Amino acid sequence: MAKRLFRTTSKPQSAKSVQSPHHPPTTYPDQQTWRRIVFQRDQILRQLIAGSVGNDPNIVTRLVSQFGAYEVGYVLQRYQGHIHTSFLTDETAVYRHYRLLFAQFGGNRPFLSKRGFDEAITKETKNPNQLRRMLMGMSNPDDVFESDRLTHLGYATDITPRDIPPQPINFKAPKPGNYSPLLTPLLNLGWQLDEAAMKMMPDFSQEAQWHSVLPELSQMAADPGLVNGWPGQPASWAPYHALTVLGHLRGTLIGRRFIDLLNGSPAKHADLNAYLVYALDELGDKTAVPAIRAAFNQNRVNRDVIGPESIKLLGGGLG
Repeated sequence: MAKRLFRTTSKPQSAKSVQSPHHPPTTYPDQQTWRRIVFQRDQILRQLIAGSVGNDPNIVTRLVSQFGAYEVGYVLQRYQGHIHTSFLTDETAVYRHYRLLFAQFGGNRPFLSKRGFDEAITKETKNPNQLRRMLMGMSNPDDVFESDRLTHLGYATDITPRDIPPQPINFKAPKPGNYSPLLTPLLNLGWQLDEAAMKMMPDFSQEAQWHSVLPELSQMAADPGLVNGWPGQPASWAPYHALTVLGHLRGTLIGRRFIDLLNGSPAKHADLNAYLVYALDELGDKTAVPAIRAAFNQNRVNRDVIGPESIKLLGGGLG
């Protein structure tokens, strides 16, 4: 596996020489340097979390002095939510992060469904040595290892060569819907979910034409054929980009459409309903609260994907 991962190595390269996480370099560090950088970034993240918990206003300045602005900036960019919220992360976001990494670096690894991903976590935590690593941190750079969950690559997206996973012949997903040409860029944008992706999106100033496709945007954001699509295919990320556009436009029709979808969706679509709840929560539409409460109370939402305690609109619960 290591040979495949580092096949484009030319000469050791410091992470500080990499210009931007959005534009991968053409050469990559050798394996020893790669592990050192990953270990260093793990330590930066741990110190940032400790500084945040301890309300240390100078933690970033000290770390920049020690490791450099690029290294600290990379960790802040990749793990902002972990540092400033809590050690517990919404399961939807955790699985999305895995899916992001798989889309870029999955290669010939097996793709883990949400259930398979959770089973992998359970298996890891049952291993005493693995649990000790997770709780105590990596004791040295050699403890960085590859796993099907690709977790470690979150530290190294800018110093690891792309390995786009080919879609297996036996992979199946529902057929996605058809969309207007205006939405084609969202289908082609791919796994970039950050501000760089926003710059690549169509011009939002033409508000009238965007409002004309609001129903289609709502459909795209919850399209089972896209949501369950192959991560290596750009179209499978269109629901996230559609949510970004919907959040930008924030028309009243947006929330109404999602609420109608959620109200009419039965328990057998519990996974999709969880995604609809997540979308409504991200939009911050308070009129959706009754529909969300009803969906949970009627057991129409897969709580293994997202629970009521994760919903900001519910204030952390159904009470």
